Amino acid sequence: MKVVYVSDYLTIHLKSLAEELYKILGDDFSFIETVEPHSESKEKTFNRGFAYFQASELTDESIPWRYRAYGGQAELEKCLKLIDNSDAVIIGNANDIWIKSRLRKNKLTFRAHERWYRKELPWYRIPKALIGGWLHHGRFRNLYMLCASAYTAVDVRKVKCFKNKIYRWGYFPEKKSYYDIDPLFSKKVTTSILWVGREIWWKHPEYAIIIAEKLKASGYSFEINLLGIDENSQKLSKMIVDKKVTDCVHLLGSKNTQQVREYMEKAGIYLFTSDRNEGWGVVLNEAMNSGCAVVAGNEIGAVPFLIENEKNGLIFESDNLDMLYEKVKYLLDNADKQRKIGERAYRTIEELWNAEIAAKRFICLAEKIISGDKYPDLYETGPCSIAK
Repeated sequence: MKVVYVSDYLTIHLKSLAEELYKILGDDFSFIETVEPHSESKEKTFNRGFAYFQASELTDESIPWRYRAYGGQAELEKCLKLIDNSDAVIIGNANDIWIKSRLRKNKLTFRAHERWYRKELPWYRIPKALIGGWLHHGRFRNLYMLCASAYTAVDVRKVKCFKNKIYRWGYFPEKKSYYDIDPLFSKKVTTSILWVGREIWWKHPEYAIIIAEKLKASGYSFEINLLGIDENSQKLSKMIVDKKVTDCVHLLGSKNTQQVREYMEKAGIYLFTSDRNEGWGVVLNEAMNSGCAVVAGNEIGAVPFLIENEKNGLIFESDNLDMLYEKVKYLLDNADKQRKIGERAYRTIEELWNAEIAAKRFICLAEKIISGDKYPDLYETGPCSIAK
């Protein structure tokens, strides 16, 4: 089977999945970049929070499955031929022009997409959305949806698209396997709370500071570390001073991927406070893989897929700070529950939500469709199960 993944360019969100597909398919797998990484689009991608691998880290020699459609006419024609002649194509963050020929020829194609509507779709836009949905998606019999958000299925059904052709998907960052998890949990500090992200309004770092004020007023001993935000942040620094939590809330600035994971391995609790603008949220995969007991907002794209409430994580209503406080307080009061939840979180990533499982399942799904089963129902949960 020949598979092509098309996206603007390679990111850490996609690298592990691509490597796993290549392990299975060898030279029958290709990843096609459509945008010059040193163009304006690279800066836009940085602003979205995606990290691009520098050219010195990823070279043609080290990655045989990587093709650059912007590398000249010959390379462009090679990429177009790969897309057109493959058995299955996944298109992520790329223009539809790359799959136009495949859709006309009714060749198997998958969209990998986060939620469509970050805001509620107004009633007056529904007719136009229905027409656009049919033109771009609904009229193509062999076009399927891979949901990189638990809310993608909700959005596409609003415009009557992809009936019976919607599957769970996501992002699959590098997985760390701890063959003995006792040492991992032995170095965790149950009173250490971690938050990771950029200072963007919809990530709500201020929630962590508000929770700190509440916990301190209730007499709890703890620390909250915020990674990705440094002490020069005027708004948050002032908020920490005003709420008198300078002794227990720390702005630690940007850290590299390895450093972030080290903080996660030591933290007992992880706060994920974004609202519905968080399409997926790869930090959730990483925090769960690190054995953290996660407290996460219900509107985050990855949360309904990855977390089973009160089993491998705790879910709060995204705008309900009282509920967030109660969840954190519960974990501080119950160190044993904190560990059990963290262990189950680790198992969720180790055994199900990872690039290896996703790659194997995707190939099985595509083969089933090609063999004539237009609506395969192969898995109860996890990647490539039906998104309900």
